[in-house]
Amino acid sequence: MHRAWTQTSRASRPAATAQRELEVASSDAVLDRIVDLALRSFDVEVAALVTTDARRYWGRTRRDGLVPIETVSQILEVEGAGMRVTVVNDSRTEPSLSGKSWVAGEPGVRFLATAPAALAGRTEGVLCLYDTAPRAGLGRQELALLEDMAMWAACELQALGDERGIQVVDHAQDPMNWGLLESAAQGVMTVNGEGRIQMVNARMEQLFGYRREELIGMMLEALVPERFRAAHARHRAGFASRPRTRSMGLGMDLQALRKDGSEFPVEISLSYIEREGETESVAFVTDITERKRLESQLLQSQKMEAVGRLAGGVAHDFNNLLTIITGYNRMMLDRLSPMDPLRGFGEEIMKAADRAGALTRQLLSFSRQQSARPDVLDVNARVMNMDKMLRRLIGEDLELVTRLDADLEKVRADPGQIEQVLMNLAVNARDAMPGGGTLTVETSNVTLGNDYARTHIGVRPGRYVMLAVSDTGSGMDAETKSHLFEPFFTTKPPGKGTGLGLSTVYGIVKQSGGDVWVYSEPGRGTTFKIYLPAIEEDASPAHASIPPPPLAEGNETVLVVEDEPGVRNLVREVLLRQGYRVMEAQDGHDALRMLEHGGERVHLLVTDLVMPRMSGRELAQRSLELRPDLRVIFMSGYTSSTVGQHGLDGGSASFLQKPFTPESLANKVRQVLDAPERFV
Repeated sequence: MHRAWTQTSRASRPAATAQRELEVASSDAVLDRIVDLALRSFDVEVAALVTTDARRYWGRTRRDGLVPIETVSQILEVEGAGMRVTVVNDSRTEPSLSGKSWVAGEPGVRFLATAPAALAGRTEGVLCLYDTAPRAGLGRQELALLEDMAMWAACELQALGDERGIQVVDHAQDPMNWGLLESAAQGVMTVNGEGRIQMVNARMEQLFGYRREELIGMMLEALVPERFRAAHARHRAGFASRPRTRSMGLGMDLQALRKDGSEFPVEISLSYIEREGETESVAFVTDITERKRLESQLLQSQKMEAVGRLAGGVAHDFNNLLTIITGYNRMMLDRLSPMDPLRGFGEEIMKAADRAGALTRQLLSFSRQQSARPDVLDVNARVMNMDKMLRRLIGEDLELVTRLDADLEKVRADPGQIEQVLMNLAVNARDAMPGGGTLTVETSNVTLGNDYARTHIGVRPGRYVMLAVSDTGSGMDAETKSHLFEPFFTTKPPGKGTGLGLSTVYGIVKQSGGDVWVYSEPGRGTTFKIYLPAIEEDASPAHASIPPPPLAEGNETVLVVEDEPGVRNLVREVLLRQGYRVMEAQDGHDALRMLEHGGERVHLLVTDLVMPRMSGRELAQRSLELRPDLRVIFMSGYTSSTVGQHGLDGGSASFLQKPFTPESLANKVRQVLDAPERFV
């Protein structure tokens, strides 16, 4: 929003006047949808869109009742609000805001974010979010999403701004207004009662590929795909019989036809004029190709997030079951001799459990909830290290070609995850070339500008490292590409794939702050381009893998707290076999009673992190008040994001991820007990 507007805000007038002047345009379906989408995407109490002249307003609130227009108007007076993306995590910690009435009083705004709805250097309005609870801030992808929504709103506001009747401009009599009409971003034309075009501006020539003299006198239906012409002619005749100012295309897909036969989506606003005793229709035509692309990406991103949340929700219970299966199966195998006929059955169970665990990890990678170990990486070095593996993977009938930029910049990502991305893409390419072909792996430094960022959700302009994997295989059609990264979607025959390979790639790249884009046509092969943000740091040296220590034993007392009986019994059995004394509790309250009234010393608390009635984190804090020398281990089958909500790093030395093996449990217990100081 321009500074001049903020200095003359409606907030300086009485609230009743401001309320009357702000027009709640609930009939504008697309803008309503954008605001509602912002409310749900950012999970805030209020989302609002205000035009730069403060006369139009679209608002949504989580609670029933009136949208607080006055509060939004006051917020937009904050320095910088509307001129750039502004985020305040906690207004009470900002000296310039803590005294504001909307912070200290009602509604008690703590978190707020604003973004200018700007397009082509022209600011149309401001998108505003606020909540009465503080936030930890907006991440990189959330900021990009906010900017994308604001730009989408700008497109809609610009279109709505021209929905008024106009006067036909004669370029000889009124050269100034004719010049303005010629430079308009929208196509403008007038159509007589017979459906013939009477006047067009320069933008109409650009949109449809016809010269002005070709358009004048042409029937309007020539600009409509043939399959829609009959219906369009009926709608045109209906409008001519009862002309009015209205919009077409809100919530609908309208297609236009260029001279070269190509189609493109448009939004049309209609008005009318009276000239020489006849009524002519006036149409404002907007090419919404870019807007449709952004909307499609946004909806796809939301679908991915929804499936990701589902994956995270089932992870806890699924990992509990896997912990029980693998734990007891390992204990059974330890008691069976190599010659026992039952041993083969147990080994098959273990293989199946390992595959189930791998599927869970892939789902969590897709949902960006898998714990990552980001490090400074040289992508070239990772590609070269995998050269032999990739050649064995794709087979002798495929040629592997690498083209690596010698001056490649560094990135920050998990080394294992980047190798997994490359392997998954190589497998996908191999399967697309059953008759042989060429697999090409390329790297290069690229700069993604505003044009790319504007048309790719979640991408910010800047320097990136590109990793491209191309094949000369069968390629894909548009329908296949639209489902490509969805989990369990596959075009392979039954039993030939899980459908998680590309969804895993998607999750890893997004978790690393990057973008993945696919170029493919049927019969012309496929190229996957991975973009990772470049950084100016030296790559970390590779570390040799350290073999795990032998299964550890001890004689200390361990208190095990777990609400799932199967997991609790397994932990007890493993620790008893290793020589520990074990006490059990099914929840935090039982555990505290044991610590308060028990006379013997307890050396270690092993507790599930997420439990009913009392969390493992709260139990640990209260237990340490009773027994300051107590050591603690947290177990969880939840994802790292949920673990983080409980104030614990998923990579902490005091954390044990489910499913775990008897060996990893025993070694973790010994590690925590032998540490010079406790980790919690």
